[in-house]
Amino acid sequence: MQISATYTVFNSLRSTKLIHLVRLPCIFGGKIQQQHFYENANFAFSFETSPYPLLEFSGTLGGQGVAFGAEVGYDTYDREFTEYGARFGVTKPEYHAALILADKGDTIKMSGLYHFNENQTTTVAAELTRKLSTNKNTHTVGGLYKIDDWTIVKARLNNRGKLATVLQLEVKPKSLGRGGGGDHGTRALAGRWENSRSMLHEQGGSVAF
Repeated sequence: MQISATYTVFNSLRSTKLIHLVRLPCIFGGKIQQQHFYENANFAFSFETSPYPLLEFSGTLGGQGVAFGAEVGYDTYDREFTEYGARFGVTKPEYHAALILADKGDTIKMSGLYHFNENQTTTVAAELTRKLSTNKNTHTVGGLYKIDDWTIVKARLNNRGKLATVLQLEVKPKSLGRGGGGDHGTRALAGRWENSRSMLHEQGGSVAF
């Protein structure tokens, strides 16, 4: 039998949130995370409660529509980095662009999103992904059209011939919608639409699309 509990303390220090995950009876299965929030920066640090913990750090700096973020993970048992990456993004009312370095420097993503009107009812996006280890590129283009406050149509197509479409019908505006979708192409897309796959990461990362 295992018991899990999460404790969250807000403002343990100024602009700080402390999260402690405890698993009993094993005291080494927990995790402690500390988050710091400032006007133009956010930082988070976490580690496992074990003799050789996994250390993780992430941070974002930015202002005036420009942001830079980085993340790193280190395994103290194997003495190696489990992950590291960085992202840079520019956000304006009518567009968003991002450059992302992921998979320990093995993946480079360039992406952009453009809104055709102030209400953001019609949006197009494009993404180029390059995998350095395999020397392969993936190109993806997509679009979003908001019919009304209740109905949204999404579609995307990549250079491998995979087409994904989603019709999202919201129970009420700004709520999590339920909808139907279809995947077509040379090979069927596995599972759901990759959990509404992001094309651009928020603050140098993704805008859900």
